[in-house]
Amino acid sequence: MNYGGNTPVIRYAEVLLSYLEAKLEAGKPISQSDLDATINRVRGRASVAMPPITTTSPAKLRQILRKERSVEMACEGLRYRDLLRWNLAKDVLNADFYGASFPGAVKKRLKNRQPDPHSRW
Repeated sequence: MNYGGNTPVIRYAEVLLSYLEAKLEAGKPISQSDLDATINRVRGRASVAMPPITTTSPAKLRQILRKERSVEMACEGLRYRDLLRWNLAKDVLNADFYGASFPGAVKKRLKNRQPDPHSRW
């Protein structure tokens, strides 16, 4: 709908995952109650019913959280900024593509793409 009022939308799942990420990156201890109030709340919805996360190891939890964000926020235009924030953009965006076959010309365009720094996505 084009009515001239672009309103940013943020999902509650993003709020919960961002809170956990901020606490983790700030070096604060993560308890099971923190996990239950954030990532396990997202994973435990009736529509997905995934097993709860129980590890509180910062290194393991960081990997789990990053994977959860990539799955939960897929197709919402947040992945690029997540990669920048995690200092992974250079490695991930320059890696080979897997899972699809591209003809040579398309593959070359994909490999040499330049993201628009002014994009709102």
